[in-house]
Amino acid sequence: EMNAPALLSLVAQRAALPFEWGTRDCALWVFDAVRAFTGRDPAADLRGIYRTPRAALRLVEREHGWAHICATRIGEPILPENAQTGDVAQVDTDHCSGETADCGALAVVVNGQLVAQGEDGLVSLPLSAALACWRPRG
Repeated sequence: EMNAPALLSLVAQRAALPFEWGTRDCALWVFDAVRAFTGRDPAADLRGIYRTPRAALRLVEREHGWAHICATRIGEPILPENAQTGDVAQVDTDHCSGETADCGALAVVVNGQLVAQGEDGLVSLPLSAALACWRPRG
C-alpha cells in the first residue's frame, strides 16, 4: 500500500536539513522517500558504505549508472509526463551544483513537482526537469 502521508511527513522533516554524503545526498534522499512511500528499502545494502563524493561516484559506476540503479532498485520506467507523487526522477543536472553534479541527480515527485536534496535542504524543481522516471514497486 503506497503511503503518501508518510512521504509528505518525510518531506517536512527533511526540508531544512543540509546535504551530507552517505546520509542525506540526492540518492539517499530518494531511497529514503521510496522507503517511506512503499515500506521497502531499495538501498539497504548501500547505506553507510560511503562518505565522500568520490566514493559515491565509484558506487554509481559499480552499479552501472543511475538508470540501471533505478530500474533494478526502484521499479518500472514510466514517461515523465505520467509521473505522480512517489515516483522517482532522474534530474537534468543543469539544476545541480557540486562536484558530482555532472554524474546525475535524483528527485522524488511530490504533488506535481520534483523534490531533491539541495545543499541547504530540500529544493523543488519543475517536473519538466525530469529526464526519466520510475514507479516504485510496493
